[in-house]
Amino acid sequence: MSLIKNLLTSEKILTLEFPGIDGFTVDLCYIDRDTLRKIQRDSTVIKYNQTTRQRGEETDSDKFLEIYTAKAVKGWSGLKVKDLPKLAPVDISTYNKEDDVVYSEEDALDLIKNSTMFDQFVTDAMADHEQFSITKQEETVKN
Repeated sequence: MSLIKNLLTSEKILTLEFPGIDGFTVDLCYIDRDTLRKIQRDSTVIKYNQTTRQRGEETDSDKFLEIYTAKAVKGWSGLKVKDLPKLAPVDISTYNKEDDVVYSEEDALDLIKNSTMFDQFVTDAMADHEQFSITKQEETVKN
């Protein structure tokens, strides 16, 4: 069996600091290529094209984002209500600005859909596979 195949990991969770918001960290799970293809397949729907009178495959972007976000974003901490306007157009006038925004899959999905900054952060982190390739020795030194 291949050495590389033995070393590959399908799930590695990493906590990253979100730039521009002090104390806000996001737990991201690396998504390998096979998993990404499966998400793509699972979010493909068959649609009938009135013009060509043929059926064709199309990606349901909402379903894709839902599955992708559930697999990629595993949690966060340090996000406060006062930080939300930095991420998306929100009205926080009736909320205590110091309250924590507790992680939920639904809130993560809402941020992915409505915050270009958050979406780009997750996308860039997934593209930078090196940060998910920390050796056990480096992890020990960090802790």
